[in-house]
Amino acid sequence: MSAYAIVVCAGQGERFGQTASHLPKKTFIEIDEKPVWFWSASVLGQLDFVDGIVLIARPQDEAEIRSVAQQLKLSKLKAVLRGGVKRQDSVFEGLSWIEREKVPCEYVFIHDGVRPFASKELIEKLWEQRKEGAVVPVLPVEDTLKMVEGDWIQKTLDRGQIKRVQTPQLYEFQKLRDAYTSLNRIHQPVTDESSVFELQGLKVKAILGEKTNIKITTPEDLLPYRRVRYSVGQGIDVHAFEEKWGGLVLGGVSIPDSKSLKGHSDADVVVHSLCDGLLGAAGLSDIGTYFPDNDPQYDKISSLILLEEVMEKIIKKGYEVEHVDITILAEAPKLQTFIPKMKMQLRLRLKIKEEAISIKATTTEQLGYIGRQEGIASHAMVTLRKFYYEGQLR
Repeated sequence: MSAYAIVVCAGQGERFGQTASHLPKKTFIEIDEKPVWFWSASVLGQLDFVDGIVLIARPQDEAEIRSVAQQLKLSKLKAVLRGGVKRQDSVFEGLSWIEREKVPCEYVFIHDGVRPFASKELIEKLWEQRKEGAVVPVLPVEDTLKMVEGDWIQKTLDRGQIKRVQTPQLYEFQKLRDAYTSLNRIHQPVTDESSVFELQGLKVKAILGEKTNIKITTPEDLLPYRRVRYSVGQGIDVHAFEEKWGGLVLGGVSIPDSKSLKGHSDADVVVHSLCDGLLGAAGLSDIGTYFPDNDPQYDKISSLILLEEVMEKIIKKGYEVEHVDITILAEAPKLQTFIPKMKMQLRLRLKIKEEAISIKATTTEQLGYIGRQEGIASHAMVTLRKFYYEGQLR
């Protein structure tokens, strides 16, 4: 007997995104260093009775999902298809592909791409009941259920007759294909495949699901699996003084009545050291790699613009700034009155609170090139944090 699995990764994630704009799209949240949808699909690919997997993606995610699936060598992947506006449209696209390709398929599993914890044991139990024609996992409801209108409770529902439905769900392929064809004629919205069968008057067998087989809908669903990793980077930069008195820029703040610093950009030694610290903590190359001093586009550019670009790289890698500690080494000019403005400029771009940044200025007691007022140096220590998720799925 042959079976295919359709894994739906085409949801908009609106409930997730409303409260988690700093996180990746929920299907791309990584658990054990692989995206959620990969785990949802890979468990099906491990089973002998599943011959092929079809992934359904949002149009804007299609290329990325295909690329990642190939990179991770997702077992038994046959196609990555573009999903529709609604979930039922996406499932129908998967069913239609199986029919068009004329692949042997007597049964079909339908699974949510954001249920990464479904076990092989659960899927095997569904398969054992395949002759029922339609089998879904359900869980009892443990909370008291109320019908509410507005802000007022109307009545209590009998929770003994109500179950929570999960995926994967298993169906005879042709029955589900025919039921979906009929559904498309009446344009009735549904949220799962058992509802499609119900509308056609077809029976659906329920078996006990798994409490661990959660659907990731909001960021709170991920809290039991969330961990935090800290990394530290150090940045050091030095710039020599020019002979002219044109003022200088430190920490994004203009300081008049001083010699200028030599540099291709605005020679902001503070921001340069900070950028190197950020890049180092994220395991990236130094500032010169990304903004070479022989590139004319960076001639006299504000280093705050460079900092913003560095922050984009940091955020793309999933990091946030935990703390920054900067020490400026300068015999002259005196900097104490400018430090609050520097902190404000940097805080805005680092997206941190006031207590998460320290900027100090010191001299070298007239020793060395700093003491001879030949230049200014800056040292930055940066701590980044990165949230990640572990689910023992490896």
